[in-house]
Amino acid sequence: MSSFIPEEYVDFNDEDSLRQKYRSIAVVPDTPSEFNRSYLDRPYEPESFSSAPIKTPAIQFHPSPMHVGRYSFTVKVPMMSASAMSGPVEDVLHTVVRHVTELLGGCDTFHFSHIPGNIPGNKYPMWKGKHLVGSSCCEVDVHLYHGDDRDSYVVDVVRIKGDAPPFHHFFRTFKCLALNTTLSTERRVPSKHAPLLSQITGQEKDMLKVFEPVFALCQSLYSREARLEGVKMFYNVLCKIRATDERGLSEPDFMKSCIARVESLIFDECEDISQHAILLFGFLSQIECYRSALIQSNVVPFLFQFVEFVPEPFYDSIHVRRACASTIATLSQHDSKALVRNYGVEVKSWTTRVAKNELKFDSEVYKWAEEARSNLSVLV
Repeated sequence: MSSFIPEEYVDFNDEDSLRQKYRSIAVVPDTPSEFNRSYLDRPYEPESFSSAPIKTPAIQFHPSPMHVGRYSFTVKVPMMSASAMSGPVEDVLHTVVRHVTELLGGCDTFHFSHIPGNIPGNKYPMWKGKHLVGSSCCEVDVHLYHGDDRDSYVVDVVRIKGDAPPFHHFFRTFKCLALNTTLSTERRVPSKHAPLLSQITGQEKDMLKVFEPVFALCQSLYSREARLEGVKMFYNVLCKIRATDERGLSEPDFMKSCIARVESLIFDECEDISQHAILLFGFLSQIECYRSALIQSNVVPFLFQFVEFVPEPFYDSIHVRRACASTIATLSQHDSKALVRNYGVEVKSWTTRVAKNELKFDSEVYKWAEEARSNLSVLV
């Protein structure tokens, strides 16, 4: 029988009696079933998550996918060497993972970090990669699945965010490497967009006028997307103007305004904007007339701090760390005395870390860091 209490017998001043009446509505008659209690009768049991690694199996792939999409392809295991593929299934899967890692290493403009399986939050092995060159950026994930046949596996590539052209180029290159085929040459369709820049005379007032809409985007207070597009446009416009050897870039007022905009973008709260701005700062360091002003910038100590050892996975920041190391090398070659004079403490600490081989985690970072150290060590 249910424990329903008629309303005329309920004392509304008695909290326990009132709770019993309205709670009992959801109670069902007692039965030997597991479901003989109301939801309210069941105590709250918070979910518990273990931080310990998954015990078994040591490595496994996703089950075979229901549908193979456009950016997936199947690889036959016999394409591997027969000696490498002989052995337990676990050894076979490890061989596949090593093979895919080597193939991803051949895609130059992307840097991939291998995220091993059998760890908390990541049951299956996968790779995360990022492309960041100039104003172009793209992030991708690569997953492995068991194929329909026992001697095959499926590679699935997912574009997480960013520009489509570098993603398509990467996928075609990666697929050709994996399947040992030839990359077909595609004819580029000419852009139908109107030219971004109008005719400029090289005068200071014209240069500031050209960059006025760009600076407005970069200073947008309420839209990260606007600032991100602004810093990308900033980079593209500078590249085009520098290619035409415009004298307006060297005007003192424009240089001051340009560097101030870049500094504010580097310290932006949005990481994507900050990373693009660091690449833009590095581009400005390639223009000789800007180097002395950049050495006086308050961004330089930040560059030294950013070029440091980081453990994997560092796919999301390695392009920027390389750009910082390259910029430091360029500025140290231009005027090492000014760098030491302005940032002596940072320079001494940083060159010590380089001398201890703490930056060998990436060959390109270490190359630029060693070059900068050789320029600065004489003065430190």
